[in-house]
This record gives sequence, structure tokens and C-alpha cells, in this order.
Amino acid sequence: TFLPVLEHMYIYPECTKIICKKVFEIFEHRSEGFSINFSLSDIQNDDTRLFLFALFEKYPETASRCTIELLENEAVIDFKRVNDFFNLLKRYKVKSALDDFGAGFSNFAYLFNLHIDYIKIDGSIIQRLDDPKMAKLAKTIVTMAHDLEIQTIAEFVSDPMLLRHCQNIGIDLLQGYAIGYPAPHP
Repeated sequence: TFLPVLEHMYIYPECTKIICKKVFEIFEHRSEGFSINFSLSDIQNDDTRLFLFALFEKYPETASRCTIELLENEAVIDFKRVNDFFNLLKRYKVKSALDDFGAGFSNFAYLFNLHIDYIKIDGSIIQRLDDPKMAKLAKTIVTMAHDLEIQTIAEFVSDPMLLRHCQNIGIDLLQGYAIGYPAPHP
């Protein structure tokens, strides 16, 4: 809830850099993959981008386990600029994802115009997979993504029935309480 307020303040870019630095310091000593959410304004901020790429240089092995997720809080107007950013990520073996696909500003044109590795299907779709229309929509998203060699991730997979629905329509990766609850690292 604080991010939309913070995003309009002058300190937002500095907060983004502090969080990214802390994440890389923590994951340098761990083995899991991890994601960092970036807004369009983060991608467009030259200082933030340069800071992120400096982290990739300093922590190359850690960077190879990182995925940058583009948030759906504003429409992408300049696909070239965003793709230039995503293409730079690939140099460091960093993956890219489109978060909350099917909600907000995302649309199928994003799949054709952005060079991404994953799309995360929004929880509002996943949580309604028992509705035949929503299941058909999710299957269409999965088919289109797979045709474009993009992996799919289901958000909010909260129970065994949703897990089966996701598996039946061919979603590649799942996240939610049916998979596991948040827990501290041992």
C-alpha cells in the first residue's frame, strides 16, 4: 500500500536502489531464484537502471538467478525502450517477466511487442478457473504464450483444485498456498 504513495515522491528512486542492493546482498548467500518488481518509471530512470546493471556486474552469479518483473501499473507506450532494457538483462542472464497479465494495462499486444521470458497470469483469472469462460481465457493465454516461446506462471494457486486446473490447461509454473506458504529461510 505504501508503494503507490512513495512512487510519486522524490525519494522513490533511492528507495528502489536500496531495496535492490539489499536483495542482491541477501541472495548472494542463497541458491534460490528470486524476482524484483520494476515499474515502467524504474525502467525509464537512467540512474536506477545503471545502478541495477552495476549490481549485475558486482554479483554475476546472483544476477543469473534474478527475474525482473514489469509491473502493470501503467501502460507501456515505448516498447523499444522497454525491450532495450529487457535485451540488456539477457546479457547478464537475467530473466524478464510481465506481472499480472490479464489485469491492468496488459494485453495480447504486449506478448508480441515485448521480448520476455515469462508472463504471470493474474490471480483474478486463476482464482476463477472453475468458470468455463475464465478457463478458456487462461488456456488462450497459455497457448499464445507457448506459441511465442514464453513460459507461463499462475499466481494465487491457493488450493488443490486450482492446482489441478492450472496443470490441466498447461501452465508451466505455479505460485501460491497450494505450493507452499511463506516461511523464513532455515
